[in-house]
Amino acid sequence: MMQMETVPERVAFVAEQQKRLIPPPMPTGRRLVIFHDGVSPEKAAALLRQASDSAVVSVAEEASFGAAIRSASAADSIVVLNRFPVAAIGGGMQRATALATALQAHAEVADSRPEFWLFAIDGPPWIDDAASTWGMKAIGADASTFDGSGIKLAVLDTGIDLGHPRSDRPLDRDRKLRRR
Repeated sequence: MMQMETVPERVAFVAEQQKRLIPPPMPTGRRLVIFHDGVSPEKAAALLRQASDSAVVSVAEEASFGAAIRSASAADSIVVLNRFPVAAIGGGMQRATALATALQAHAEVADSRPEFWLFAIDGPPWIDDAASTWGMKAIGADASTFDGSGIKLAVLDTGIDLGHPRSDRPLDRDRKLRRR
């Protein structure tokens, strides 16, 4: 008799596979403060100046977001993005967290959280080959000890809504259905 995997075992297996393929996020040392919609960059900058007497607070134009955020790593530097209700607080995680915590008392502040670097992978880690598809590899099925024997699968399809806005491709009404 075949032993069945439990859901927690499957989740743990897939998580382990993903760790090997995708680098984990890394903290930048900055903290992001998210303001409620409608809070102007000027109002956000004023709140930040009030909360931190020594901080250099600047409002970044859209074209210079990247450079402005990188400059927020400098001690006592805070950048408010003019297009989004977000500020990046630099000067180290301890200082940034203390300032963000103090700002939480203001009604204009929605949330604050650490900023992370996320890394793109070099290429798709799951490519179709003769043995399996990318989908099977993505969920770790290709490395499973189970082969699917004894499993019955049914796909219940309720039909196609031709009036749905996303059904913009023509449907081949003459195509024959295949049975396996």
